Amino acid sequence: MGDLTRLGFVGLGWWGQTLATATRRSGEAEVAVGCAGSGTARDRFTAEFGCPTVSDVDAVLADPAVDAVVLATPHTTHADLTVRAAQAGKHVFVEKPLALDVAGARRAVDAAAAAGVVLQVGHNRRFQAANRRIKQVIDAGELGMVHQLEANMSAPTAFGWPAGAWRQQAAELPGGGLTVMGVHMIDTMHYLVGTPELVFGRSKRILSLTDVDEATGALLEFASGPIGYLGTSVVIPNVVRIAVFGSDAAVWNEQDGTRLFRQGRDEKVRTELPLEPNDSLAEEMAQFGRCARTGEPPEVDGAVGLAAVATMAAIVDSARTGVPVRL
Repeated sequence: MGDLTRLGFVGLGWWGQTLATATRRSGEAEVAVGCAGSGTARDRFTAEFGCPTVSDVDAVLADPAVDAVVLATPHTTHADLTVRAAQAGKHVFVEKPLALDVAGARRAVDAAAAAGVVLQVGHNRRFQAANRRIKQVIDAGELGMVHQLEANMSAPTAFGWPAGAWRQQAAELPGGGLTVMGVHMIDTMHYLVGTPELVFGRSKRILSLTDVDEATGALLEFASGPIGYLGTSVVIPNVVRIAVFGSDAAVWNEQDGTRLFRQGRDEKVRTELPLEPNDSLAEEMAQFGRCARTGEPPEVDGAVGLAAVATMAAIVDSARTGVPVRL
């Protein structure tokens, strides 16, 4: 393997192109080949990245010039494609969620372990400067005893989905925005305070623009003590926010992790905390490129991805049955 890890991109839609662009900025990997069923998508990718494209995944997996693959495909394909890539000896970066259920996630993790390849899951929000700082503040005890977390990641994406798009299908988005956005907040909560031991979810359609649930909420009781709330919607204005409340102070981020605020227990006015701007997508792709070369485990490895799937699936199950789920 050379100085740059050569990546094959499977799935060349909006997010596949976003990850390829981030790879350019990473300094640790390069775009080697693209794969998609759509000829239009392939032509666009070749024009943008100057690399060959193919329509057959097997061609990418059999290519000795490809060190690793990046999977940015519909959610229902993630587990199976991860297994196939691992069995072909390719390191795997799979966009979140790792799978839609725990069984699929475990199959993917086990396949990567059996093949001895690196598996990284695309939970990039934890790389954001604000969330890194929140983690430091919590670990330093500056908030006192953490009691509550609140997180929301939403966007009015349902208004822009073209007819027939896979994101319009309930099978691809169980729990609505939970699968495309909320799972990012699940991983961030896990990163900050650990995993929950009990969840209760609700999910429903209100406008009924598509078959996908439009509003999803969950209460989470974490093993470390705090209670959390998670909200996500595919029909409300853009919001990406997480707040952590302790007995001494609270911190929260705004504007998708680019700003961070703190307010002490006896303070009436918030204070903005300084942040060093960073590029979370480029950082995660750089980490993947390095780990694929060295064999070191990435921060967001298969076990981390599996934990996020377990919480996500429990929320979906609770919303379906109307009863809390213990993990």
